[in-house]
Amino acid sequence: MDKKTLLVVVILLTAITTAFAQTAADFSVELTADGSGVLIKRYLGKVLTVKVPDIIEGMPVKEIGREAFHGLDTAKVTSVILPQGLTKIWERAFIYQVNLISVVIPNTVTEIGNEAFRQCSVLKSVDIPDSVTTLGKYAFYQTGIEKFTLGKGITVIPDDLFYGCKLQSAVVIPEGVTEIGDMAFGGNYSFTSLTLPSTIKKIASGAFLSCGSLTTVTIPDSVETIEFIFTYEGNNNAFGNCAKLNLASQAALKRRGYTGKF
Repeated sequence: MDKKTLLVVVILLTAITTAFAQTAADFSVELTADGSGVLIKRYLGKVLTVKVPDIIEGMPVKEIGREAFHGLDTAKVTSVILPQGLTKIWERAFIYQVNLISVVIPNTVTEIGNEAFRQCSVLKSVDIPDSVTTLGKYAFYQTGIEKFTLGKGITVIPDDLFYGCKLQSAVVIPEGVTEIGDMAFGGNYSFTSLTLPSTIKKIASGAFLSCGSLTTVTIPDSVETIEFIFTYEGNNNAFGNCAKLNLASQAALKRRGYTGKF
């Protein structure tokens, strides 16, 4: 290898190495409550493409703490890669990260807290791995999410999970989900079809409220409850303001006990 080629390689390797924040100095940390690993209290670095290290001070990184990436100092972060071995993302950990384009969640995470990615307005996709069994309310509220995958560990889709997002084309709820929470998919104006799994039993009030482009719903016989709640704001129908639903879908919902308006 000649000197010129070697120089180019060195420059490239340096660029790759410095593209991410990978040193302990970039993070404020403490031990997890059980003392088994590290909790990230705060991101202190200036690099906008963040790769959280898997080991800090000889201890495995286990948790991303409350509001660890929240605030003006970190609002320009564009991507985050979380380490293998991470088990928990606390509530509001990445709230209001308005420049966050991508996040990689490893298949060791079991819990994502309330509002964890709330209003990350340019975050367009998320893959929630099978390992996640607890998913908080408002976790992806008013993000830019256009597509998502839910792992096999999720049985209850919590309230307001994808409220006000930008889900596209078709939404397929995976097998294993038994309940869809209030406003979980409300205010998504773009997706046109919905397929519910054979395991679904309950659809909460407002679950698909104001999904104005929704035309087709595939609903199984397993559904036992489609909630209807009257509030001071009006009728909080599970499929309220879904005026484009075709007649076959409306009839299928009514056969499952839906009494609200479309």
